[in-house]
Formats: sequence, C-alpha cells, structure tokens
Amino acid sequence: APSDIWVELGKLCHYTHTGSISIPRRYRFVAPRGVGTKLNRLLRQPDELKRQLIEVWPAKCEHGISDGVAIPLVGALRAHVEAFDFSIVGHVPPLQVIEQHSRSPHHLVRFGGGLPPRPDAETPPPAIADAESRYVRKLFDAYAENQGRPVGDVSGLVDRHAAHFRRQRQAFYCAESLRAFSRDTLPEGAFERLQNQVYTGVIETHEAPHPNGLARLRETVRHATTPQLTSSPLLGRTEPIDLHGICHQLANEDRMTWVGDDE
Repeated sequence: APSDIWVELGKLCHYTHTGSISIPRRYRFVAPRGVGTKLNRLLRQPDELKRQLIEVWPAKCEHGISDGVAIPLVGALRAHVEAFDFSIVGHVPPLQVIEQHSRSPHHLVRFGGGLPPRPDAETPPPAIADAESRYVRKLFDAYAENQGRPVGDVSGLVDRHAAHFRRQRQAFYCAESLRAFSRDTLPEGAFERLQNQVYTGVIETHEAPHPNGLARLRETVRHATTPQLTSSPLLGRTEPIDLHGICHQLANEDRMTWVGDDE
C-alpha cells in the first residue's frame, strides 16, 4: 500500500541528495503478493506520487529515515525532491520475478519442476580450437603408436582413425554443451561433480594394463557409460556421448592420458 513505501522514497530522496548513492535509472518495489490497486495507480502518476510524498513527509519520513535524526523537508532537500523524476519508480509483479528467476541457475534448486530442454550441441568446426589442444594431442599420440609412425595433424591419420577422431571431437563438443547447459541452469559445481563421478567410474580401467594407448582409450571411453550414476541433477539430460566426451575433457585437463610408459 502507499503507506508502506513513503519512508523508502524518503530514503531514496535523502541519500541521493547527500550523494551517498546515485540516482538509479529505475527503482522498483517487489512484494510477495504484489502492489495493491491504490499504489499501482499512484505509481503510474509520478507527479501525484511526488505531491503526496511531500504532503506526508513530516509524518512518515522526517523521523523515519535515520534513527535519532530528524530530516525535515526544507531548503536544498525540498528543492531536490521537487526536481526528482519519480517516473523511475515502479514495481515488479511476482510472476515476472519468478519468470526472471527461472532463467537463473538457482531456480531448479529452489522451486523444482525439472530441467528445461537442452539445446543441440555445437558441431565441431573444421579447425581444431586452442581449447582442444591437449586432448587432441593425446589422441594423435594414441593413433601414432597404433600406426607406427608420427601423427602431426589430421592429414596423418589412416581412414579408420580419422573416423574415430571425428567421433571423439563430437563427443567432446557434446560434453562442452552439457557443461554450458549446467552453468546456465544449475548452481556452480554441478557439472564438475558429474565429471568427478565419471572419473571415479573409469580411473581403474584407465590405469589397468593395456596393450597400447588406443586400447586404453577405447576401454576407458566404453566403460564411461557403464557406471551407475545416480546423484547428478544432470542425468536426465545426459547422453552416452556426453560421458565419452567427459573422458576427453578429463584428458584435456591432464587428469588422464592414453599413451604411457607401460605400453
């Protein structure tokens, strides 16, 4: 109601007058059940809002702005209030607040309702990005060991390895899209916890003896889809290819590698 806002408007005018705060571009009231009809109508009439604030200042604002200090509406402060642009004052309806909040990563935790649909993953570009350099280099090392000759870039791959490489890049980009989806819809750390669960599920396979690096890679990636992951809020939006891609994210972060001293 109007009686709830006078002292807040008094603070706005007083502290912008003293320079403690700057005049905001917009000033909005938010209440759990919204604003009443009378206040809603008043907020649409900036001049009338100003007139009534000046009228009620002695009763509502003079002794309510600062404890133990009277702030009468006189002199320069009155001139400031009279010149103040009250068209910046308005309100935000509760449904609009909830709609805005639904686009934040905290909405699901607070209100439930399930994750929104996940956008399609980006198609890997022809050129290898700098952000891919570590896991791609490790893939090339595994292919080189299997082919028996160095691999400097994609042109050095035999056909079966080139096809395999394309699938691994697509998996990496799917996992990166899942990371972005998590960042936009869930609190910080949700994706990293899923990564750690995948790491825990595959590390024994990764560290077991293998005839070569490509065999280690294949077995680790294959095993990524077999652990029972049950505690991540992302599971309803996670595909097997994402779990394959997480293995390459872990390689990209130097938590795993394919060619080691034991081959």
